[in-house]
Amino acid sequence: MKSPKFIISILLCVSLSYACTDKENLFIDNSKMDTHNSQQIVLGEKLDNPYTLKNMQRALDTLLYLKGINESIELEPTDYYVKFQPADTTEYRALYEQDFELFDYPLDYEIINNGESYHAPSIPDGQITWQYTVIPDDQLTETVKYDKIYELKKVDGDVVILNKKGIVSRGIIIDNCFIPKSELKSATFPVSSEELEDMAIKLVQKKEPYSENNIKVASSGGYPHGSIKMYDGRNNLVGVPGIKVRARYFLKWKYAYTNGDGDFSFSSKFSKSPHFSIVFDNIKGFTIWGNWAFLAPAQYAIGTYSPSSEITYSIQKASKRNLWDWSVISKSSYDYYAFCSEPTGIFHGVQAPPSNMKIWCIGDASESASTPMSRHLKTAKTLSAEATIIAFCADCLALQIVSGIVSFALYVALPDMFIGTKELSYNDLYLRMFHEYSHASHFQQIGEYKWGDIIMYEMLHNGYGKTRDNSKGENYVELTESYSYAMQNYARCKLFNYSTDYHYFSGRGFFFKGSMWHYSNLLIEEVIAPSAMSKALNGAAHINDLNRNMFISNGGSVPQLNQEFAREIPYDL
Repeated sequence: MKSPKFIISILLCVSLSYACTDKENLFIDNSKMDTHNSQQIVLGEKLDNPYTLKNMQRALDTLLYLKGINESIELEPTDYYVKFQPADTTEYRALYEQDFELFDYPLDYEIINNGESYHAPSIPDGQITWQYTVIPDDQLTETVKYDKIYELKKVDGDVVILNKKGIVSRGIIIDNCFIPKSELKSATFPVSSEELEDMAIKLVQKKEPYSENNIKVASSGGYPHGSIKMYDGRNNLVGVPGIKVRARYFLKWKYAYTNGDGDFSFSSKFSKSPHFSIVFDNIKGFTIWGNWAFLAPAQYAIGTYSPSSEITYSIQKASKRNLWDWSVISKSSYDYYAFCSEPTGIFHGVQAPPSNMKIWCIGDASESASTPMSRHLKTAKTLSAEATIIAFCADCLALQIVSGIVSFALYVALPDMFIGTKELSYNDLYLRMFHEYSHASHFQQIGEYKWGDIIMYEMLHNGYGKTRDNSKGENYVELTESYSYAMQNYARCKLFNYSTDYHYFSGRGFFFKGSMWHYSNLLIEEVIAPSAMSKALNGAAHINDLNRNMFISNGGSVPQLNQEFAREIPYDL
């Protein structure tokens, strides 16, 4: 994808946020935002769309003639095939509020090279490219009711998005369409949905329909099924769980989700060969942003397949780096939620993060990671520095976000988590996500106001540094970082059988390394369960609070484990 300027602007803000890394330099080199191995979609020739009102009407007229029915039935449009060009993130947000399925490439063109994204040649670099979608007629209102942030309306033949101040964005209607969504055949409509669609497809493909035999709907077809897998650190194929698989034929699409092993199957039958894409909008509720930054879920077009064939799609790091990164992040995220909720999970009983997390993968631009939880902050005052937030929003975002409301600007612009993947192996990236999700779990326990102190401290110190300076928030930082590194080190030993030697632990280079080592050992040696340590975080604002919650004094002798947090091993590895 061509690097738009808005990505660089937002990244400046993100670099000010809460950062976790084993490296000292936390700022991101914006010149490297174009990650390597990025694969662009290449379009072929324009195709005749069978779902246009004109083609569907012609198909209906042909069927009535072949059936010997001497009457005329006029179709009315059910949908509109529309394209928008959002001028900025606010206009894109207006589209997002409508729950549209947005495509950055036209839906009536042949795709001759699959990949991550498409940028129209007519749109200058740095601007958002055309966004294509289908809008049902019943979503367009004659009278705008402001019960939503935005509303849709037809104005002068085009679709517009309005707010209380007027038109936010105008969408150009490419075609009026008739898309059957249920059975049409009745006493007054003597043609079935399948007959109508099949005839329209034959007409646009210039297959001779003028015979009685061609009235029959083709019996061929099937239920698409298969698997999405990637290569892990040992070159084994592992499933990518919970991701959305989209099957599209022109303007109609259906979804299926992969299971824990990466397998999927569609419950709807397809008579024609659809085009498939992977969309990183997970069944667990989290979304991974990638090729379109914070504008949309990362997605990848994987090709057109016969509906009756078994689709096995394998993802290699060397050939599809960005897709591989998203897949590792998705699997680690899915596993973390599962490990917290399932009785056999290694984190069973640990407070789960919010379900609707937004994770921005910035690729190999950096190896830094951060969990500011920005989209779960209800007010700029949460950060204990409202003036600071207003200033950097104005400096970094003013050209792209038309909004005087800071909280809205943060909600649009910043993720809950961002993750750099530079030079990270499968195991390192997988475990880095566990570290960040441990922060998200901690946030869920202590709330946004206490979390704001952590964010403020790290904004002011470009991370958390190597020495104490007694700044506000330092205690929270020591607490949450010691806990998260301990959870990361525990997982690396339990899941990947790594050495339990301190010299291999993550988090050794910071002022809290002693606490990190202590808590890592408590978990690895099974003195205390992850769920117990998670529970002990409640009400803790200082590392000493965590110690008091987990241990009790024994008259000056060695502290004893608080029986409330006694370990019960809840998993079976």
